[in-house]
Amino acid sequence: MTEQTQPPQAPKRGLDSHPPSTTHPRDIKARPDPLKAYTYPPSLPHRKFS
Repeated sequence: MTEQTQPPQAPKRGLDSHPPSTTHPRDIKARPDPLKAYTYPPSLPHRKFS
């Protein structure tokens, strides 16, 4: 019974192994993505959202 619960935990551990900066959306938002800046200038998004 304990062995059966271990297999499902293996995949979950793999996700935890990844860095939080890539998995956590907060980190991604905190860091100004260079790609986003190129595609969405500071003057365009403001007008679009308005």
